[in-house]
Amino acid sequence: MATPPIESFTPLHRISVADFQRMGELGMFDENQRVELVEGVLVDMMPVGLEHVRGVIWLTRWFDRRVPDHLIVSGQNSVVLPGLISQLQPDVALVRFDDLVDSLPETPPLVVEVSYSSLRYDRIMKARLYARHGVPEYWIVNLPEACVEVHREPEGDTYRSHTVEAAPCALALPEHPLDTDALFAFALRGER
Repeated sequence: MATPPIESFTPLHRISVADFQRMGELGMFDENQRVELVEGVLVDMMPVGLEHVRGVIWLTRWFDRRVPDHLIVSGQNSVVLPGLISQLQPDVALVRFDDLVDSLPETPPLVVEVSYSSLRYDRIMKARLYARHGVPEYWIVNLPEACVEVHREPEGDTYRSHTVEAAPCALALPEHPLDTDALFAFALRGER
């Protein structure tokens, strides 16, 4: 029988990013366990399928060939959001070199989530978190609908600008249009 969800009035013991990192250092998580810290609460990440893996690989490779020298392409690595109670692992993030000197990066200029089974969570919870913490641009690569949902201009817990791109489009790097046809052909069908 499934465990019922925690009611919103249930008191939670929230932990900090430092506590979360210490737990990892002490080996409290299985090597293959995918866990994020969301607003001080440990959240199991969805398992990934082949389409998700291919989408992340394609995007990482695409960005890596095009980003300016002051940025790094970070694939499925931790990002700490300001306030030190959330440490997420976006599928792809563009991170400033300077942000990696003494700690994990905070507030990257672009975060990308490749979504299949996590689409609802990425649209609601992740969008709210990224907006609240000032991530300027957040993409959801929506695999079921073969489109890219682009969120810009964070304000409070939301983004003021939301567009859906299905054709090759100029997004984070206007001089390099994102070939969405090639992205979805590889992610969904393994075609090069």
